[in-house]
Amino acid sequence: MNIVSREPESNAIVVANHQAMARTSAPSYQGLVLRTLTEMIAFADLVLRSKITPKGLDTVEAIVVALEFGAELGMAPMQSLQSVMVVGGRPGLYGDAALALCRSRGVLAYYSGCRIGHIAPAELR
Repeated sequence: MNIVSREPESNAIVVANHQAMARTSAPSYQGLVLRTLTEMIAFADLVLRSKITPKGLDTVEAIVVALEFGAELGMAPMQSLQSVMVVGGRPGLYGDAALALCRSRGVLAYYSGCRIGHIAPAELR
């Protein structure tokens, strides 16, 4: 996964490879930790029965994929459920989650918010 942004001064496109983000240590969590697929399936079933799943995460299998996708990015289970969306049958991140990951890994040097439909200036380290 590559993160694409534009440099504010030159308007040049900057691509940061996900491996650069993976080199820094992930923050420690004090919540639920799912260590096995069996634990993920049990948790996914619990979440599905609770009826608090976001749109697109309507099966145990979809929830498990979202949990694993988030876990591979260093997210806790509940963060994954709130931050992972399904687009065209593929998991992806909501924009604010991608921004939070960049900030937490220390790869974002500059960011300025913008209106919908406009490109936000950002600079990656």
